[in-house]
Amino acid sequence: PHVFIDNLQNHGFTILIGSFFDSAVTGAYGFILRIIRGPMTIVSGALNQVVFSKTSNEHDEFKRKKLVLSIIKIGFTLSLFLIPVMFYLPEIFEFIFGKGWGEAAKYGQVLIPYFYISAIANTLSSIPIVVKEQKKSFGFSVAGSIIRFLGLGIAIYVINFYVGLLFIGIFHSLLLLFGLFWILKISNKKNSDIWLKF
Repeated sequence: PHVFIDNLQNHGFTILIGSFFDSAVTGAYGFILRIIRGPMTIVSGALNQVVFSKTSNEHDEFKRKKLVLSIIKIGFTLSLFLIPVMFYLPEIFEFIFGKGWGEAAKYGQVLIPYFYISAIANTLSSIPIVVKEQKKSFGFSVAGSIIRFLGLGIAIYVINFYVGLLFIGIFHSLLLLFGLFWILKISNKKNSDIWLKF
């Protein structure tokens, strides 16, 4: 189910953008996904494998929670470096890619917080599997899909793609923050309770 929801979000969302907005908007959005979200997804996916390997064999729930808390703390500390990047993204894009990428940079400025928090959440996405809380985790995926398509609906209604992305950037970030605190909460679940899930 998680894979289906992820594919629905990624492919379905992009197809709908192309159906309601011109190629310039679609191209700018796709560019942001490749340049900003792509690398974050690759890194967080690799880190997720490390986290799963460490936590799946961890019999001490307090050590498991300590690892999760450390990752969250490091993630939010590193996020401070993204603040100047967000503010100067148009200049950065112009310097690296040349002129004409202003719209893509504008999209990137509102989506970077969402992309980054999503990367932290993806790093820890194996924790619900380890503690047998996949059903609730699936609920977060569904809620994320609803937020994204609501944002697209708003963009279509007001004929302004940026407004839709702003909605997604704010509310999906809030959902992911709530998800991170939920993961932290369940990470110290007693092993005896986990085995009862079988």
